[in-house]
Amino acid sequence: MSGNYGIKKANGMGSVYRLQGNRRKPWVACVTISLRHSNDAGYKQKRKIIGYYETQEMAEFSLWNYNKNPVLFEEIQKLGTITFETIYQEWSSMKFRCISQNAINGYKAAYAKCEPIWHCKLSELKTIHFQRIMDESELSVASDLKLKSLMVLVCEYAVQNDIINKNYAKYVTINKKERPPEIHKPFSEKEIEVLFAHDNIPFVDTILIMIYTGFRVSELFQIKTKDVDLQNLTIRGGNKTEAGKNRVVPIHERIQDYVLNYYNMGNEYLICDLETGAKINYHAYRNNYFDKIMNMLDMNHLPHDCRHTFATRLSNFGANATSIKRLIGHTSYATTEKIYTHKDIGQLRRAIFSLK
Repeated sequence: MSGNYGIKKANGMGSVYRLQGNRRKPWVACVTISLRHSNDAGYKQKRKIIGYYETQEMAEFSLWNYNKNPVLFEEIQKLGTITFETIYQEWSSMKFRCISQNAINGYKAAYAKCEPIWHCKLSELKTIHFQRIMDESELSVASDLKLKSLMVLVCEYAVQNDIINKNYAKYVTINKKERPPEIHKPFSEKEIEVLFAHDNIPFVDTILIMIYTGFRVSELFQIKTKDVDLQNLTIRGGNKTEAGKNRVVPIHERIQDYVLNYYNMGNEYLICDLETGAKINYHAYRNNYFDKIMNMLDMNHLPHDCRHTFATRLSNFGANATSIKRLIGHTSYATTEKIYTHKDIGQLRRAIFSLK
């Protein structure tokens, strides 16, 4: 290894030297890790390079730190090589144990957008790098919020474990975007009556159950038979948001028979595959039932329109705002209302039964 040598250190303390040529980091700090006897030159050193540096002072300082505590120095050096991907894998292995599958899918989608920084050293990532990911995003505002949340949480985990000193992802700003056209529309009163008139078609009753409970498709198929309280005529369900978890929804009289029929089947999940008893996922429901029903009845709706219908009808028929938020488990449910406003089952039942 050729080069111009700098200050000579005491024996065993290593040395600093400069490499020839035009380099960004020309200064080298190295230490001797062993001596081997050589017939030609007495003893031959086996050296270990501990780093390359931009200035002699930086190389000297690193060598001094190494000699103070070689083990600690090497641990710190390792931290400097940890990538965004490494920390994401470690963070997610713990985070994903205690959140819903929908939340997990959201974080995984956000992580896919972070691909340009997967293999970057976390210690070298600054706000500009995270902001570039955000600026190139073509996602919705809601998805951008999830993207920022992921970057902040991963970096915060690294801060908590002394891998980095500062969470630069916190300073990312989300770009304003034009609001996309509304794709959801409520079922009309006439359409609802058409559904009731055709409730002999398999799974039409699930559409009516969602219209009269406000449960999302993913929530509906998570409800277990034991979550139905026949004595009080309520269903407990919901899993997407903190406000919506395990919310209690009274069973409207117009869907009581449908719920009771499923209850009497005695399956683990209230509504499941009629042949196998297995859980139904969103895509199977859309492809095998919902979309076919819409075509048969000449309607144009998405499953989530049922939830919009529920909220819209509650409002139209005079249910108070707090009851609506309680019943649909809306994410905008205010902290003050959650703490200071108390609605009993009777009040929620009156809101449900205000529906026709």
